[in-house]
Amino acid sequence: MSGRVKIADAESYLKAMADNGFLIDALPPLEIFLVSFVNRALRYKRASDRIEAIKPLVREIAGRASRDPKTASEVATFFHNAINSMPATWSSGEC
Repeated sequence: MSGRVKIADAESYLKAMADNGFLIDALPPLEIFLVSFVNRALRYKRASDRIEAIKPLVREIAGRASRDPKTASEVATFFHNAINSMPATWSSGEC
């Protein structure tokens, strides 16, 4: 995934990769997408509305993690890294 990726593109990428057994391999590009999406969204007045739009993607990633312990651990690390890469105002809940 490169360039200006839309949420639907990221969701399709997740589905294609995870359905073929490559969820863990899909996480690095999805992390880049989530971090850049949040960073872009925070530039707008209604950032919370824009960020609200990625909740289904985040839920889908989390839901797919519950299938086995190794995947759950990898996804937990993915979320930890993504949150730590986001601006402090977002990750601390101030947004």
